[in-house]
Amino acid sequence: MVYRFLLTVLLLKMSGSAVVAAQFPTRPIKLVVYTAPGGPIDYTARQFAEIARQYTDATFVVENKPGAGGVVAIEYLLRARPDGHTILACTKSNVAKLLTSGHADYLDRVDWFAMLIRDRECVITRSNATRLNWPDIIADAQQRPGEQQWLGPGSGGLDHVTALQIWDAYDVRAKWIPFKSGGEALTALLGGDATAYVGNPGDATGNPNLRVSIISSPARLEQFPDVPTFGEFGHAELDDKFMWRGLALPDRCPAVAREWWARLCEQVTADKRWQALWRPEGMEIIHLQSADFRAVIEQDRRDFEHYLAKLDLLPSAVTEHAEVVAGQRTQLACLVGCYFVAGIGLIWTGTWSQQAHRALALAIAGLAGLLLWQTTQFPAAQLGIGAAAIPRFWIGCLFIFALLVMLRSPANDVSHTRTAETVVDQQTADKWSRHPVTLVGILALYLVLLVYSGYYLATALFLLATTWTLGQRRWGVLLTITLVWLTLTYFAFERALFVPLPTGQWFESFQ
Repeated sequence: MVYRFLLTVLLLKMSGSAVVAAQFPTRPIKLVVYTAPGGPIDYTARQFAEIARQYTDATFVVENKPGAGGVVAIEYLLRARPDGHTILACTKSNVAKLLTSGHADYLDRVDWFAMLIRDRECVITRSNATRLNWPDIIADAQQRPGEQQWLGPGSGGLDHVTALQIWDAYDVRAKWIPFKSGGEALTALLGGDATAYVGNPGDATGNPNLRVSIISSPARLEQFPDVPTFGEFGHAELDDKFMWRGLALPDRCPAVAREWWARLCEQVTADKRWQALWRPEGMEIIHLQSADFRAVIEQDRRDFEHYLAKLDLLPSAVTEHAEVVAGQRTQLACLVGCYFVAGIGLIWTGTWSQQAHRALALAIAGLAGLLLWQTTQFPAAQLGIGAAAIPRFWIGCLFIFALLVMLRSPANDVSHTRTAETVVDQQTADKWSRHPVTLVGILALYLVLLVYSGYYLATALFLLATTWTLGQRRWGVLLTITLVWLTLTYFAFERALFVPLPTGQWFESFQ
């Protein structure tokens, strides 16, 4: 009797598990990476997907969405259907970027689901440097306030903030020299241009010319048994600084998806191949789940807010950008307002053909003004050309085109004298004047279709319709123009600039 009861319970449990497994996933899983292919987090995501395939029949697709330090990828995640089929490979750098870019609210809208790797921060010096030991480095910094040069990738990131925390703890000052990448910074260190580099132990692995002087860890790492910790020199508060890598889901994912991901993360982190990838470089394999991961995020947020404010990268930069945006919008509103008043006045002071052409010019100018308004929301560029440069170029072209349309109205040259010849000219002009109205209608449909069908389908239909309306009837020419334009925009934006073009709500609903 007992045997039958236990067997029944076991069968029910197995059938229940099968039902849960059948509920998720129901389509390929998209693993989004916020950098271009080849970076550390891209490699991490692809290795995760490779090992995960051993534990599930699900299909994994790694998709790179670089841009704005991860803001583009996070926005893509937030727009995705919150059903667990889209997940983001994230790092601690995303926290700093969201704060500096004015998107701090995204930190609360993302479900920071699982921390998988913890990579300890450390200070690296040259192996042949005069000051190798940590006490000697600090003593020199105290004797020469502000003269030591420390290197690292970027300004305001984790390595920079870690250097500031070290300086505060030891009451010393030094100069931070930011580089575009860790590799460039290490090259400068090896060239004798600085005292120390702040990064991770793996940055020095395999290079006999580099030496890890001290590490942020509660205990010495087995891979670096000779490297002391900050706690050994009386600063245990510095022993918990690390770069993490993990996974984030859209908020409010169903429980079945969260359970599936939690089980898969547990399996991958316990896999020997996964551990063999990271342990030799001193990384810690960990599966920190949502609640504990959220606590880490909140601490990271407090640390970054404190030091980014001291660096004038948080409040002043964002406030300044907001003031610039407000000024741009005010000027833009005045410009567009004047243009519309002048345009409406011109529309009602001409013939039907002139009115139609001027209406087209006004519609084009209005579209350009709307697009220009949107570019004022882009982050300000700290160096070089910012994110708004390319769209503003095309917007300028739209304004010029609008003026040309207004100036080249065919009705401008039509005499009001009703001769036989001018009647024919007027009929031709009236027939041609119907094109602007049609084109404005096509443009309006294009703007609507763009939201739902995405850039490529909407643009293909737009180009075919406008080219046909303008008189081109050869399908070979129509298709060639369309394909060439779509190919050029794909390689220019998606491949060269890493600017993702809209995919559309219809297609996103099937992803």
